[in-house]
Amino acid sequence: EVSTGIASFGALLPAERARLLGEMLERLPLEQARAVRAHLSGFSHTEIATLFGWTASVARHRVYRAIDSLRNSFSEQPAERETRPA
Repeated sequence: EVSTGIASFGALLPAERARLLGEMLERLPLEQARAVRAHLSGFSHTEIATLFGWTASVARHRVYRAIDSLRNSFSEQPAERETRPA
């Protein structure tokens, strides 16, 4: 369930959230990771495009794809923990 994964993420301490997000960003394709890091830093799609030499459309696409991948990763985490042997 998507809500379970995201809710679990919100229950973590800020340092744990930062570490987990950093690990998940490292798993993204480089261009998506760069785009979402800039987005999380407050840059607009137009600013991201200018920063990396992309069109605004490409920047927007990379941000959304990265966020979607992160959302899917967060939602899969609790299920993975439940299926691991104790």
